[in-house]
Amino acid sequence: MQKERSLLKTLQQPFPRPEQSLIQKVMNSLFEGIGVTLFFVIFQPFGISVWQIDNKLMYLAVYGGIVFAVTLTYRMLFPWLFPKYFDEKNWTVAREIIGVLCILVAITGCILFYHHLIFERSNSQLKDSTFIFFLVVVIGSVPIAISVLSRFAYLYKKYNKEVKIGSTQTQNRHLRLVADNEKDTLEIDELLYIESADNYCSVVFFHGGKPYKELLRSSLSRLESQISDERILRCHRSYIVNLNQVLNVTGNAQGYKLHLANTSEVIPVARKYSHIIDVIRP
Repeated sequence: MQKERSLLKTLQQPFPRPEQSLIQKVMNSLFEGIGVTLFFVIFQPFGISVWQIDNKLMYLAVYGGIVFAVTLTYRMLFPWLFPKYFDEKNWTVAREIIGVLCILVAITGCILFYHHLIFERSNSQLKDSTFIFFLVVVIGSVPIAISVLSRFAYLYKKYNKEVKIGSTQTQNRHLRLVADNEKDTLEIDELLYIESADNYCSVVFFHGGKPYKELLRSSLSRLESQISDERILRCHRSYIVNLNQVLNVTGNAQGYKLHLANTSEVIPVARKYSHIIDVIRP
């Protein structure tokens, strides 16, 4: 019972979502499709070796096209249709396992369906294909679960640490941020963080003993280019943070989390920016 509770707790732990651009998503799906096509050409499973048809390679390329379509749909369409479900803040080990397993199920089902469109099948052969489908899913679920859990264990060990800074620094320089229209400006002395929000950026700063929040119509990259302070850095695709305001650092499998003075907001640190942890201390 205790092991079951421990496993259930692990499945509920945060897990990172891939940080990929549109081009990276397309290219990854393309390479996966090409890899599957090569697999079918070389090993020719599901009785493909006895096919007696013209343009055999073209038919086999469709298998790769199915993989490309399914994986790209999962990477692009589903997060767009269900943004809250696929938000990294809500992503867990269980959702990662389910997601990869759903890809396997969809690919296997589509391939077998396509396989039956090419040739007329008897009821017995259909039953064989159904058995193959469930066999692939059942067998595939084991390495999927092991792979995800192993990656979780590695990331959790790497990022699950606490770094206490002790106190914030006060060496903050005056900032002047200019919006896209070159007219709206914001001048501040004690920045906390900047968060991108669609076509706007939310600038959170400390003034007169209180935290304030202002919106500027600008991309985060544009505001980043206006900042020359070496301790105000990009830490995530959606955040710029003032390292002088960091009180302590915690972490989980998704990466480090920054806890700032004067705000309850916890700032995520993307894994590619994890090096900034080394420069937080004075």
